[in-house]
Amino acid sequence: MTTQNRRRAGLMVMVLLVATLAPASRSSFGDSEENAPRNPAPKALEAEGITEPSLVTTVGSKSGGIVEKVHVKDGDPVKAGATLVTLESQSESLTAEMSRLKAQDESQIRNAELVRDYRKAEFDATDALFKKKVASEQDRRKALAQYQIAVLDVEVAKLQQKHARLTYQRDKAILDAMTLLAPNDGFVTERLVDPGEGIQPLQPVVEITTLDPLYVVVNLSDDALGRVKKGAQVAVIIQQLGNQRLEGRVIFVSPVVDYASKTFKIKISLPNPELKIPAGLKARAVFGNKAKHAPEAPPPTAAD
Repeated sequence: MTTQNRRRAGLMVMVLLVATLAPASRSSFGDSEENAPRNPAPKALEAEGITEPSLVTTVGSKSGGIVEKVHVKDGDPVKAGATLVTLESQSESLTAEMSRLKAQDESQIRNAELVRDYRKAEFDATDALFKKKVASEQDRRKALAQYQIAVLDVEVAKLQQKHARLTYQRDKAILDAMTLLAPNDGFVTERLVDPGEGIQPLQPVVEITTLDPLYVVVNLSDDALGRVKKGAQVAVIIQQLGNQRLEGRVIFVSPVVDYASKTFKIKISLPNPELKIPAGLKARAVFGNKAKHAPEAPPPTAAD
């Protein structure tokens, strides 16, 4: 075989190899494109925050006065409506009692009604005599006027009775305001007055903190806009409690992005019915589909 023939034979072998391997290469390349994820699922969002009381209420007095008794101390649990502080109220109590007696006294109305009924009978008799030409027109007019005045006197007595009832309601409200009640459930976190102390109107006397539920407020980057919805479940991991994983719920998604930090606020409600979780603990919130299976935080070190 000549050198030229050998070259032709080698070229034909190379062509055959290329033709054989090309479909397989295209198939392998196509498979890699199809198997490659086009839109990988976003990672679960995570952010850190602090457990906060859901409500802190400072109770004050409407009218002011002298503190007679403080019924609570720091750390006491209280229910809504519980008595916190009473002010000296002897004068207000007497005023309210007098108003109550006047409000319940209906003698003026009954007296006016008796006079009205008498004047009505008197007018009827005079009118009958007038029709028989026994009584004069002047007698009839006089009897009618007296009857009409008696009718008005009944209405005046009823208005006075209504005024007395409203006066009692006002005086009773003033008396009730001398007893300061808890507006909501919680713990007394600060007692601000002592017995015998004089206080001014609206002066704070007791601070009540509500820990059920707790709030966890976190900030997310603006690239997470739209990924967290109100009502979504959130895994909340508290490292100081042995990496305890709890379930919270988003109750607020801020519609405003902070320009400087490029973040927006998320508020999470965290049930705390047994009040075992204090406020002020560091908490890690995990959002998204992986929230229920969020990895636990590393155990706290001695330094923590």
